[in-house]
Amino acid sequence: MTTLPNILTVTRILAAPVIVLLAAVDGQAGSYSAAAVFIAAAVTDWFDGFLARKLEQESVLGAILDPIADKIQVCITLIVLLWLGSLPDWNLIPAVAILGREIFISGLREGMAGKDVPRLTSSYAAKSKTFVQMTALAILLTGALLGEWVPLVGCALLWIAAFLSVWTGLSYLRTALSTLK
Repeated sequence: MTTLPNILTVTRILAAPVIVLLAAVDGQAGSYSAAAVFIAAAVTDWFDGFLARKLEQESVLGAILDPIADKIQVCITLIVLLWLGSLPDWNLIPAVAILGREIFISGLREGMAGKDVPRLTSSYAAKSKTFVQMTALAILLTGALLGEWVPLVGCALLWIAAFLSVWTGLSYLRTALSTLK
C-alpha cells in the first residue's frame, strides 16, 4: 500500500469528493478549481501505472484500486455535471451509457474474481476511452468559462466516450463469456 503508485491511486479516489465540493462553489473559482483537481487526478492515472511498471511495483492492490479510482472519478464527475445542470438534457444519453458501462464492468470483474480465469485487463481501446472521458469531463467542468464553443467540444467528446464505453464494454463481455466457457 505504501508504494508511490498505490499512493497516487488512493489520492485519485480521495480527490473525487474534493471535486464535488469545488464544483458546488458558484462561479469561476469553483469551476476552475474543480477542473484543476480533476485534471491533476486524471494525470496521476497515467503516472501511477507508468511508475508501477518502471519501479517494478505492480501489485494486486494497485490492479484492484486503479480501475475503481477511474470509475469513481468518472462517475462522480458525471453525476456532479448532471446535478449542476452543466450538461444539456440530450447529454443524459451518453452519461447513462458511460455510467451503465462502468457499473456493468465492475460487476463483471467482481463476478470473475472468484473464478479460475485470467483477469480482465485493460485494452488499448479502453485506455483510449478513459482518455476521451477524462478530456470531455475536464472540458465540461470548466463550462462556458473558456468560451461558448467549449461545452460543445466537451459534449461531442462525451458522445465519443459513450460510443467507446459501449464498444469496450461489449468487448469485455465477449472476452468474459469466452473465458467462462
